[in-house]
Amino acid sequence: MFELIVQNQKGEQLVLTDSKSYDVLEISGLNPSAANVNTKAVTGYDGTKFNSSRIGQRNIVITLNIKYPIEENRLNLYKFFQVKRYIKLYFSTRTRNVWIEGIVESFENNHFTNRQKPVISIICPDPYWKSADERTFDFTESVSLFEFPFEIPTGEIAFSERIVKTSEYINTGDVPTGGIITFTASGTVTNPKIINNSTGEFFELECEMQSGDRIVINTGFGEKSVILKHLYYEENILSSRISGSKWIKFESGENLISYTAESGAEFLSLKISAVQKFEGV
Repeated sequence: MFELIVQNQKGEQLVLTDSKSYDVLEISGLNPSAANVNTKAVTGYDGTKFNSSRIGQRNIVITLNIKYPIEENRLNLYKFFQVKRYIKLYFSTRTRNVWIEGIVESFENNHFTNRQKPVISIICPDPYWKSADERTFDFTESVSLFEFPFEIPTGEIAFSERIVKTSEYINTGDVPTGGIITFTASGTVTNPKIINNSTGEFFELECEMQSGDRIVINTGFGEKSVILKHLYYEENILSSRISGSKWIKFESGENLISYTAESGAEFLSLKISAVQKFEGV
């Protein structure tokens, strides 16, 4: 069993499965998209030499059956499948809950049959399905050391301990993905830096953070930004990116993460959230 929900550019949603108005007869484009593989012939040798490969856009085609009253239900579909307009599809099964964005390419339907079965084509420039459940990881945890019975020994006593994690399965999807990296300062921090030791990539900023400041770095494709959030205002600090910094991607599987600062690293904490991407459902 599966569930299919469509959402138009106004945010209105229509459930197409288990509907009194429609039957979903067929959906194509759920499998991994085909790759474009570029090769060239080499003189004197059999076969070809591989140059590069890439995955193109996804084409999803939905075939429906319109139930009675046919005309009213068909006109209602036009509100959600507007040609050349944005659409978002939610698709869920017992094991996967994902979404994808696209543009409606065409809406084909024969009005002169007893059973009207529109065929709707959707082009998705980004071919990957994305998880509806975003994963967030806190790489800095505070563990309480206060417990009863309580006794104050001679000298200093710690009420909590700061533990920094280094390894996490940030990405359980099929392909590398960007994410939202959030630095938070509990004191003065200079030049915060994050390193993905699994890929060798780092991202460093030349700036100073005060207590309570947050820096939010978005490394997602087409969404790249660096925002400093201080008290009641936000500032674009993309120009503070230090030379050599990469828009960090998280590989599928375990990622070994570390972070530091030129000064005040003990006041710095890190959270990472990432959307999982899948080739097919």
